[in-house]
Amino acid sequence: NAFYNCPPTKLTPDQEQSAYIRVMDEGPLSLLHEMTKYKLGMALFAALKKCQFYHLLMQRLLRLTAREALQTSDGRALGKKARAIIGNGILGCVKVAVVSKTTAANILENAASVLESPQTATDEAIKGLLEI
Repeated sequence: NAFYNCPPTKLTPDQEQSAYIRVMDEGPLSLLHEMTKYKLGMALFAALKKCQFYHLLMQRLLRLTAREALQTSDGRALGKKARAIIGNGILGCVKVAVVSKTTAANILENAASVLESPQTATDEAIKGLLEI
């Protein structure tokens, strides 16, 4: 099992199982996506940026965005919401388009090292990875 002994300081591997996709779609991604629609949601995103696991959330959202460009099953199902959360929640009011395959490869290769801690998971670093 890929998740056995996975510390809470490390991102779990990407997953394409339908159960995982459904849980993510109907659970945390739906909640975060809904919060982007309300002014109060900005307080949530400001608080999330102070969380010790914020960099892992951003790595996951960026990986889903990248995997959307690569047309993996999780990327196709969850990428649009991930982009909306990043653009309308995390970055404020920035349109995040589907990334190119080159940008996707860069995100998948470098997101973990660029966003290695909450302190390095800055808006500028996120925009740099997205090339916006």
